[in-house]
Amino acid sequence: MTAADSLFPHPEGSRHRPLTQAVENTPPDQLPGLVQELQTHQLELQMQYESLLLAQADAEANRVQYEDLYEHAPVGFVTLGPHGGIAQLNRTASQLLGTGGTRLAGRPFALFVTPGHRADFADFLARVLASPAPQHTETELRRANGTAFYAQLEAVREEPLPPQGPGCRLALFDTTDRREAANALANSEARFQMLAESVPGVLFEWRVNRDGEHYVTYVSPRLQECFGMAPAALEQAETFLHPADVRSFRLSLAAAVQVRGPWAFEGRVVVPGQPLRWCRGTAAVTTRDDKGVVYSGLLLDVTASKQLEARLRAATEAAEANVRAKQEFLANMSHEIRTPLHGILGLAEMLAASALAPAQAEHLRLLNGSAQHLLAVLNDVLITARLGAGRLHAAAEAFDLGALLRDCTALLAPEAETRGLALRLNAPPALPRVVGDAHRLRQVLLNLLGNALKFTERGGVELRVQCPAGAAPGRARVAFSVSDSGIGIAPAALDAVFEPFVQAGETTDQHYGGTGLGLSISHSLVALLGGTLRATSELGVGSTFHFALEFDTDQSAPGTAPVAPAPAAKAAPGSAGRALLVEDNPVSSLLAEALLRGWGWAVDAAATGPAAVALFEQHCYDVVLMDLRLPGLDGTAATARLRQHPDPARAATPVLAVTAHAQLDADALRASGFDAYLAKPFGEAALRQALAVARQAPAAAPVPRGPLYDLSAVRQMVGDNESFVRHLVGVFCTSTPPILEALRQALAQADWPALADAAHHLKSSLYGMGVIPLYDAIRELEASEAQHPDPARAAWLVGEVTAVTAEVMAELAQAFPGA
Repeated sequence: MTAADSLFPHPEGSRHRPLTQAVENTPPDQLPGLVQELQTHQLELQMQYESLLLAQADAEANRVQYEDLYEHAPVGFVTLGPHGGIAQLNRTASQLLGTGGTRLAGRPFALFVTPGHRADFADFLARVLASPAPQHTETELRRANGTAFYAQLEAVREEPLPPQGPGCRLALFDTTDRREAANALANSEARFQMLAESVPGVLFEWRVNRDGEHYVTYVSPRLQECFGMAPAALEQAETFLHPADVRSFRLSLAAAVQVRGPWAFEGRVVVPGQPLRWCRGTAAVTTRDDKGVVYSGLLLDVTASKQLEARLRAATEAAEANVRAKQEFLANMSHEIRTPLHGILGLAEMLAASALAPAQAEHLRLLNGSAQHLLAVLNDVLITARLGAGRLHAAAEAFDLGALLRDCTALLAPEAETRGLALRLNAPPALPRVVGDAHRLRQVLLNLLGNALKFTERGGVELRVQCPAGAAPGRARVAFSVSDSGIGIAPAALDAVFEPFVQAGETTDQHYGGTGLGLSISHSLVALLGGTLRATSELGVGSTFHFALEFDTDQSAPGTAPVAPAPAAKAAPGSAGRALLVEDNPVSSLLAEALLRGWGWAVDAAATGPAAVALFEQHCYDVVLMDLRLPGLDGTAATARLRQHPDPARAATPVLAVTAHAQLDADALRASGFDAYLAKPFGEAALRQALAVARQAPAAAPVPRGPLYDLSAVRQMVGDNESFVRHLVGVFCTSTPPILEALRQALAQADWPALADAAHHLKSSLYGMGVIPLYDAIRELEASEAQHPDPARAAWLVGEVTAVTAEVMAELAQAFPGA
């Protein structure tokens, strides 16, 4: 055997025989090279062999990895044979089908397809086997345990085609969750669409980018039905708005976008060929991201509610005008009746002080009694009207309860004595000082006592007062009752005895007189004070009216000892001084001047407000008696002028309001600069008392108040967007002065249509700022075109509007600096 044979052993007759012969035929000197070459080939073969072994190992590793991936892939893999039988499947597919893979080999895959989908699956499988292109479908499969699920099938035919016929490979995806999510989404969209179609308005979505660009991303189909506009028209919303509403629409958008806050707007929509509609839009931010914000909102057709609102407003204004007309009628009636009554009673009082024959004195007594009865009827009617209008309110002031009771009985003692009746006060010896409305309580007690005396012919009347225990600390409970031995009330009439204009019997008003208002007024006043007036009665025996009230006790009072009533003044208060009497009625002026001069006062008389102001500037006065109802400049405005005198001492001169208006508001009078008031008709004693109160009162000063404006309605409308409120304030302060100048010019030229137009423009601004004190004045000026006003009245109204509006702008400038 040669060296080459030892290196490359081979069987006899193998293909390496020529190489052996070549080696044998090689010259000896060339053998070393040949050996070296053969060794090199041997190394190369060895390396190739090792590489082959490594490649086989890698292939095995890849096969194991592939099988592992195949088995555990999140997708089910199934290999089907030519007839649709299962040839192979991975673990995921086996789990999806609910059985082990070995049990499925050779079974038709169609058995796992629900019966209702097998025909479609057969068509699908035929398409797969007929074409090399991938195919896909969704079908319903049933697991071995009977549960069904939906699966997405992705299939491709095996290539190259095997001799026994083509098969295919399937990929299975469980789409049950996806399908349920899709169904839920579809249902949600259907519900949303149903909601969008059933909601009484238009749903919309609106995106605002960071650069301020905004566009509509969704509009519900009802836009056409509600407003006659195509959905695309919402992008050009301004073109469909009433020109007067475009500016407020832009402001509302700008305010909402600026703070990325809620949006609200109300305006008129004008579509060609369609009736004018009112639209109310609201939207809230539903999404915020780095690209901007998304608003979701609702547009409502509020035309019907606006029309109803207009009708309600008109009805309310008509009702308010009716109430004002009634109040003005009552005030005028009071003034027109009280003023001559004041003259009658005053002249009767003056005549009574003179020497009269007995017949003349009797005639004068009858005259005075008739006038007093007429005054009582007038007072009852006016108080009933105030109670019905809800314009009567209980005051809270400290007073001596014992002194009040003694005053009431002392006041009616002469009448009881004249009628031969006993009038008794049965009360604890020491009653507390309390806080309440002494005037209304006195009015109730005098009504009940006077009524009892009127209907009692024999016996007497008793006022009983008790303080039952059980009141809370700092409180006092007081029970009042008025009993008489009069004619009594029938049980059938007792329930209605507190009704207005009702008396106990058909002949009662004929025999005893009266309006039937006294008990009704007393019942309402007791309710105003927090109690309930009740009655018990027996025909021929008498009646008892009783009620209970609770008061706060006067903590500043040093004790509860009874205080004797102060004696009535017999002379003029203080030393005589100089008085300014402002009264336009000659009789009233004559009576007051006669009384004052009789007491030693020097009196200057003026019949108008300007004349009073001129006299006040020329002379120093100790007191001013100011009639409230004067032609041109009324008493309140004239008093305001007096309070503006540069000399503080003269500006603080006591001013006594004198009026025939029965519906007085003491707090309002004090706020207007009056120190006290005197109601017509009045007598000598009433004038003395009023002068004493006015001269002893501290200098009048306006009652502290809050701002003249109220922005709560504006803040509610813009969702408390303070930036937008500030902008509106700036617009008001900028646009109002020209309108005020237009008011003044129209007044100077007596151009009533121009005055009404300027007032109309100013009214919107004042209503927007909630300047309630000017509502009545601006409405009166707005009516100037239809009802030409008295020039003096118009001048006062313009002055009032100008002054208050200037004060409002000053307050706004302080509250919103830089607006």
